[in-house]
Amino acid sequence: MHGRVECRRHEVRPIEPMGCGLPQVRILVTLRKRSESKRGGGSEASVYHYLSSLPPWGAERFAGLIRGHWGGCEIQNR
Repeated sequence: MHGRVECRRHEVRPIEPMGCGLPQVRILVTLRKRSESKRGGGSEASVYHYLSSLPPWGAERFAGLIRGHWGGCEIQNR
């Protein structure tokens, strides 16, 4: 992975659609990512949030959807 090691943690939480003012939103997916350089160049932590109208599946399924989406974007940009 480009000389780095990544650790990802996904959390899926239900949302009350009208409570957040977005009538179609059903869940919030939070991705916490930590990347460390294999060469000792330091580490970086990031947090990403995704809103979805999909049912509250398990975190593993959303992890696959998120990776697949960004993987497709990277392929198209080459």
